[in-house]
Amino acid sequence: MSIEQGARQMGWRRASLLALLFAPVFVLMIVYARSTYWQCDDAYISFRYVWQWVHGHGLVWNVDERVEGYTNFLWVVELSAIWKVFGIAPEIACDWLSTICTIATLACIVTLVHRGPWKERRTFVAFGTLLLLATSRTWAVWSTSGLETRQFTLFVVLGMLLTGSGLGRPRRLIAASLAFTAAEFTRPEGPLLWAMAGTWLLLEMAKERRFSWRDVFAYGVPLVVLVGAHYLWRHAYYGDWFPNTYYAKYVRPWPEAGLRYYGAAAIESGAWIMLPCAIVGAFARARREDRKHFMAALVIVAHMIYLVRIGGDHFEMRPLDFYWPFLFLATVEGMLAIGARVQSWWRKDRPQSNLAVEHVVASLLLAIAAVYGFAVQEAKRQYTSQFVTREASHFLVVKLDHENSPTLFALPGMSLLIPAYDSMQAYALLHGVGTVWQEHQVFWRDELRNWKPYEIARGRNVIPPDSITARGSIGVSGYYLADIEVVDQKGLTDRHVAHTGGEMPNDQRYMAHDRYAQPEYILERGFNVKVEPAMSSRHDALLAAAYALQLSSEVWMPFSSRKPDWVEKAFHGERVWKWNVAREVGCFQEGVDSGWKFEGDAFAFGVRSDVPITRTVLWPPRCAVNRGVSSRDLRLNGGGTGTARSPLFHIPPEASLELFVYGVKGDKTGIRVVDSQGEVIADLHPNETVTTMHEYVGLAPYAGRDARVELYDGDDESWVGACGIVLLEPHPLENN
Repeated sequence: MSIEQGARQMGWRRASLLALLFAPVFVLMIVYARSTYWQCDDAYISFRYVWQWVHGHGLVWNVDERVEGYTNFLWVVELSAIWKVFGIAPEIACDWLSTICTIATLACIVTLVHRGPWKERRTFVAFGTLLLLATSRTWAVWSTSGLETRQFTLFVVLGMLLTGSGLGRPRRLIAASLAFTAAEFTRPEGPLLWAMAGTWLLLEMAKERRFSWRDVFAYGVPLVVLVGAHYLWRHAYYGDWFPNTYYAKYVRPWPEAGLRYYGAAAIESGAWIMLPCAIVGAFARARREDRKHFMAALVIVAHMIYLVRIGGDHFEMRPLDFYWPFLFLATVEGMLAIGARVQSWWRKDRPQSNLAVEHVVASLLLAIAAVYGFAVQEAKRQYTSQFVTREASHFLVVKLDHENSPTLFALPGMSLLIPAYDSMQAYALLHGVGTVWQEHQVFWRDELRNWKPYEIARGRNVIPPDSITARGSIGVSGYYLADIEVVDQKGLTDRHVAHTGGEMPNDQRYMAHDRYAQPEYILERGFNVKVEPAMSSRHDALLAAAYALQLSSEVWMPFSSRKPDWVEKAFHGERVWKWNVAREVGCFQEGVDSGWKFEGDAFAFGVRSDVPITRTVLWPPRCAVNRGVSSRDLRLNGGGTGTARSPLFHIPPEASLELFVYGVKGDKTGIRVVDSQGEVIADLHPNETVTTMHEYVGLAPYAGRDARVELYDGDDESWVGACGIVLLEPHPLENN
């Protein structure tokens, strides 16, 4: 065998061994990313801009209304180009882009390792860094999301990689400047990070006594010119120097939230145990005349100061995504440096020993860091995974204790750290700071179920072009209702709302939800339609709203409107159905005999005006709901017994009974629908005293019978009331 063949064989053998070593790490990373797959509702805001641009309306949220309601210009441009050229919709293309960016970021990390000063340590450092990333739940979470997070991480890591090796290499510094420019085009924080990396570059020039204007211009000019052009374009196109979201989200400094955000993140990510090793790693490199870790520290600290000032972020650890590659790399190098020091002590007493103490110590430290970095995040995942509905996961506050996380408390030190973590989370999460991934993931899936069916109507001119609605959560719904002008009640895509409100003190704020549109403004915008989630049948659609538009055999759009005349005109000839009032069963009016019969002292007052406020607003209203009947006494408690009965009414085909109920729940107290033979068709037991609850009773199976409504009170503790009771039957709009 020749020397060349032997070298080739050794190379293949080494490559095979490296593949066997790293394959489990990459598999773990892929499995973890797939298990946390999701898309954020906010990502769909960008997707709507993509839709509008691809369909010829420009980079706008609403047609002919220029507001920059996104902060990821390059991400929107890329998704638009992919849709336009390849026909791939943004909700699919975003996953491929994030995957590519993740792979490219890992390549940059390996390059950072390769350029380290210790050739013999590269394999261990690469393995350890990738292992810490693979066991990081936050790294897995932000591998998808539909947002630009991982792309921003890629450009920052690339920019710092090029800057770190760019001294005396103008072309490389130009590339670094372009990478930070791409970061700014992706997220507004890009120039801050570029400036901090540039500060490190100047310090390096001073340290090496190699100041070069050529390097300075190579690093500074590309970003200044291109980012300056971006700002000028933004002002010319949108009329603002900053994205509209900046004005909507930033009210005033909120450091008390930002400090808790970082404190909880440090415990959850295991950064508290890694940071001492990372500091050792930074100084170990510096002793080899390599100070790149100090550049990372300078960039990260500046970003931390900025984020603490604004109060953190609405999402858990999202802005910290670019921290982890640098922290983990420095941590592993620090572990090896500690191992090398221990090894020197070991061999001082045992000069003949061949034990690789350095790698044993570093491996032990790596295992400890991986366990602690994984433990809290995994305990949090297991605890929150039980909350699988919107009702259960909304405003989800994480509290880890011995009962729900016994394994976590088996780790030394956790009994001291977790109470502090829980305390910081209690404040942060109640204020919408670092909200739990599970909450957003559940919300996204619910929103998809509710609004994705409307995709079949988008671009078909089924919905009148002058339709105007208003919503608080505008991502998924706004994307699939792209044909409707949407007024964003929280101001992210609305200039007027973004510049109003926000007077609440910090202890009452909810992150990124400080602004809210006033009803007067929404009406001024011409609000004329309120669309509800899609339904699979006409009956269910009409139970959800005043009107039902058929989009297909299985998709119906429930909607209501304050302007019935507009509906009659705008939807004329379409497949729209509405409820007709077949009988006013309980539309009580002063001085008008309702025909109801009252028995017992509980209903001695008959028709009353002290009706609680109505939670649900119906457009158009069926009847007045400011009067009703109830068994509540003068002290606003239950008192006495009795029954209130409506006149008999005939049940037409496909009919439903609509009523507003209230009261204090009791086994012997409620509202029932009874047919003329005494059979109970439905029995309701209200349990809300402050507001009236909107209820429907389906009567289709009982068509042709005569029935009545009865309120009954059989004890002195509970009471019941009702108002606005009407019998409804469906009719096509064009026949009215």
